Amino acid sequence: MFVCVCNAITENDIRHAVNNGNETIKQIKQKFAVGDQCGGCVSLTKQIISEQLAVNACYYEVA
Repeated sequence: MFVCVCNAITENDIRHAVNNGNETIKQIKQKFAVGDQCGGCVSLTKQIISEQLAVNACYYEVA
């Protein structure tokens, strides 16, 4: 699913970036320029970051 239509950034792009250490909205904005055009994607981007961090935390607790 496209999160940032202006820059063609997908949910998977953001999740992969979080998995590679880009864990804040600031880091994601620097990497992909999310929110630089219309800004409509920022809240969804934050939600995806939070979800992915939670998934990663659960993964490491079980492992």
